[in-house]
Amino acid sequence: MGSPSPVRKPETLNPNQPPFRKPSPQLRVFRRVVGLFALLAGGLLALVFYVVFARATVIVMSKPESVEVEFIVDVAKQAAPDEIAGGVVTASESVEKASASVSLVSLDTPAEGRVNIVSSLARAQTLLATTRLATADNRLFRTRETVTVPAFGQVQVDIYAAEPGLDGAVGQASFVIPGLNDDTRRHFAVKTVAPVSGGKKEIKVVTAEAASVLESALKEELSRKLDTKLDAAAGAQGQFGGRLITLESNDRTVVPPIGSEAENFNLTLSARAVGVFYDQAQLLTAIRRELSAKLPAGRRLSEVLDAETAVALEKADLPSGRANLRVRAKGLSVLAPSAFSADKLTGITAEAAKRYLEKIDGVASASVTIRPFWASRLPSVARNIRVEIR
Repeated sequence: MGSPSPVRKPETLNPNQPPFRKPSPQLRVFRRVVGLFALLAGGLLALVFYVVFARATVIVMSKPESVEVEFIVDVAKQAAPDEIAGGVVTASESVEKASASVSLVSLDTPAEGRVNIVSSLARAQTLLATTRLATADNRLFRTRETVTVPAFGQVQVDIYAAEPGLDGAVGQASFVIPGLNDDTRRHFAVKTVAPVSGGKKEIKVVTAEAASVLESALKEELSRKLDTKLDAAAGAQGQFGGRLITLESNDRTVVPPIGSEAENFNLTLSARAVGVFYDQAQLLTAIRRELSAKLPAGRRLSEVLDAETAVALEKADLPSGRANLRVRAKGLSVLAPSAFSADKLTGITAEAAKRYLEKIDGVASASVTIRPFWASRLPSVARNIRVEIR
């Protein structure tokens, strides 16, 4: 037989411990109501937190569209509200410069020189113009004029080669007179006193091309001088920032005329210019105003394309100091905030917002960012949605 089980002693009650009592049904219901209210309060607090702190940023990329305008604006010293402050001045200037002509062709010409004729003859001897003279190697020359060589005397005369070309350039040389008989010829000694040279000639002509090259260089100088004069005449008006210089007259004189044979020529440029000085900032304001006026509803001007802006003088009145400027300008427009309302984006998902925005005419793309990150819908309050158009 096995050993008997130990006898379990009864537990000794703590006299200070209250006796266990099962909660009453009323207490259990109360606890459940309190828990439900706590859960509802937490949900309400989370909803309030979301409504108060939820934010969304919507970035809309607008399709840029060009806009062009052409208008007349008035410049005046005492500018009216629709005019631009400025003034008109004038100046005249001229510049001159010489330049070498252009060598068009090289021609063979008779070489030239001067000889001294000495006579040991007892009588005078007349030599007619074109009398022949010959070198030892039989190169022929002729005298330019008739001369008489005195008895036992001498005379000088200019000569030229019988044939054109460099063969006639003999320099220093001695000659005989073939036309005289042998007895007479031996009494004459002919030698150069100035070397016989030449044989080639450069034909230089004033050409239109040479005049144009010189004119281009002079135009820069003329422009600088006119600018200096106009700036000085403008005085305080030159501080406006905008300036337009227009040539009223531009004269060119070439001496000798084009086509003339000459070693050099002179070219003179004369010009009279009108300078309009105007407030550049006011002109830009007028351009923005005119461009904006041409935009359809729902678009706004984003920028003025400076490279596409052209200003020309239409008319100038020097006595009154007024001018009319013709302005051609081009700019780019994007969607305006009024193109759509943030009210239509409240409470919808980011994807739904993108689909809605990208269906709007003029929208290239759209992106949506929602905070806090776990939120799946845009705030239900329109003022918590920031829309940025680029």
